[in-house]
Amino acid sequence: MASELHDYLIKSLGEKHAQHAPVVAERLKEQCCLDVDTLKQCWEELKPTLPAVAQKMINDSIFKEQIEEMNFEQRLSPVNWVKASVISVLMVFLGAIIGGFQNADGTLENGGVAAGAFDNSTSFMWGWVWGPLIGLGTIQISAVAQLGPQFGWDMIQERSDSVSMRETMRSNMTNIAIVGALFLATVWAMLQSDPPIEGFPSRFISQWYSGLLTISIAFLLISVMTCVVALLYVEGLDNQAALKCVGDNFMYFGEPIALTLFAMLNTIIATIIWIFGAYGMAMGIISVVFFFWACLRTTVIYLYLSEWTNPFLDLTEVQRRKALAKSLTARSKIAAKSTQLATAKVGPQGGQGLGN
Repeated sequence: MASELHDYLIKSLGEKHAQHAPVVAERLKEQCCLDVDTLKQCWEELKPTLPAVAQKMINDSIFKEQIEEMNFEQRLSPVNWVKASVISVLMVFLGAIIGGFQNADGTLENGGVAAGAFDNSTSFMWGWVWGPLIGLGTIQISAVAQLGPQFGWDMIQERSDSVSMRETMRSNMTNIAIVGALFLATVWAMLQSDPPIEGFPSRFISQWYSGLLTISIAFLLISVMTCVVALLYVEGLDNQAALKCVGDNFMYFGEPIALTLFAMLNTIIATIIWIFGAYGMAMGIISVVFFFWACLRTTVIYLYLSEWTNPFLDLTEVQRRKALAKSLTARSKIAAKSTQLATAKVGPQGGQGLGN
């Protein structure tokens, strides 16, 4: 073993620095490293104990071997494309339907009512706009409660052993907060601009447009503020305490990304509606096609990345993380159930807020 390690050090250091191999081997021996496998496995911990030149030469050698041994695979999964297609159709379907009925409550230039038009009475608005908007928001809140833990676990499931949980969550929450804040400014400006049919904010299509953007703003506000609060609490913790904090409040670390995605969905639908109302049926159909492709591509990328597994995690660590995932999921289900019970009380006359 010692001979094998000595040969490896000579090879790594090269002819110019080979005479220093015994010194490096002695330093490694002091750290209980007597073979090549241990050197590679514990290299990050052993590296600071060696002279600078040896660090550089051995580090380059190990990295080169890792690259040469690495097998890059390009996967193609028809199942992912089918799943993404179904999800994408559902994402743009509502916008296409509402946009197609852009003149449902319209009037003709001569003052008459368009054929097949609805009225814009209060009962009509409750049945076809306000009621469905409340129902859509309630469904999405329940979906966030279910999907939040899954997104949260996806962010940390395949992290490397050497990566700090605290720094991982800190970086993720910061990125989500930045994206959410920029997105929030855009959506807020959309809501305060002209409705799809300029001068007619009470029209069927305009009410759907403003309602969807209002839900998006609410979701983004929760997303950004959750990230801010989570960062405030995680910032002062070490890695062990951060793991405990994340585990005890796991739902709130995955919820922001779920809220941001649903806000994006609502904004896409609202944009499709606005194009139908402002530019007519032809441009509306074109927008549906391209937004469908955008949703499809984004969903496919997420599905592929969520299926990726870290090949550099040993079996013991994989099993430990599976047990941890089961524990976190169980806790999150309790929190999700309380959220669903709260949202179930929300209706046209309801005033209750969220339990979480």
